[in-house]
Amino acid sequence: MKDQIGIVIITHGSLGQALLETCSMITGESGPIRSISVQAGDDVAMTRERIVKAIKEVRGDKGVILLVDMFGGTPSNISLSFLGKDDIEVVTGVNLPMLTKLRSLERDTTLHEAASTLRDYGRSHIKVATEYLARG
Repeated sequence: MKDQIGIVIITHGSLGQALLETCSMITGESGPIRSISVQAGDDVAMTRERIVKAIKEVRGDKGVILLVDMFGGTPSNISLSFLGKDDIEVVTGVNLPMLTKLRSLERDTTLHEAASTLRDYGRSHIKVATEYLARG
């Protein structure tokens, strides 16, 4: 997958799959992306193996971003064990705006730049409506 960044969404329950399906409804295909659901009582070693398999399936020339639901949870803790490899980034707080942004990333964007862009874009789309609308 030349000039591509793979994405693996790793979340508690079926949140990641729901985000992926909703994103596909909005934007169409989003490229090499998989979702891993972590259920209560799942074996950590087995979950890690599912993540390894998903990484292999989506790996692009530029690497893979692991998008997890929240820092400190099981999906995050397992994902952090993949850091230290040059071609893996972990971004916490996955949300729908992050996923919709994937389609507009420039081809020359590095792995770290893409991870930072997704974080910033996701963060910028979190609003308190009354504060946002009051700015007029």
